[in-house]
Amino acid sequence: MSEYVLGRNVTVLVSTDLGSGESFYPLFCAKSMELDIIQEEIESTTITSGVDREFEIGIQSGVLTLVGVTKTTDTDKVSPFTLYNLKRLKKSYQVIFQDQDLGTQTLSFEGLLRRLDFASNVVSFNQSTAEIRISGAIS
Repeated sequence: MSEYVLGRNVTVLVSTDLGSGESFYPLFCAKSMELDIIQEEIESTTITSGVDREFEIGIQSGVLTLVGVTKTTDTDKVSPFTLYNLKRLKKSYQVIFQDQDLGTQTLSFEGLLRRLDFASNVVSFNQSTAEIRISGAIS
């Protein structure tokens, strides 16, 4: 029986070239990830619907939000600074979920950098937040 997917077992990767060719690399030290997929609805109420509204399935949209420690180099992960340089490019992303039995599920999509935020305080490491707008289908 498979186990739950813990937060530490989720990896977000972006397809880019860090000097050794185009490949998928993990994004900066992400401590938290939120994948928000919204299925819109289209109202299809007609005169024969009576007093109840009716709906059909509409268009799907999604946003991936990452929060983590800011890295300044791309040695093992893509830093937020490199992600900033990719801001005008649609890139391929993967979100890989792994449970305790090593079973995996992968979501793949194209995305655009929607927001990049840097925040710091005196007692902790600088934090980065990145929002990726999903473009097209999620497979």
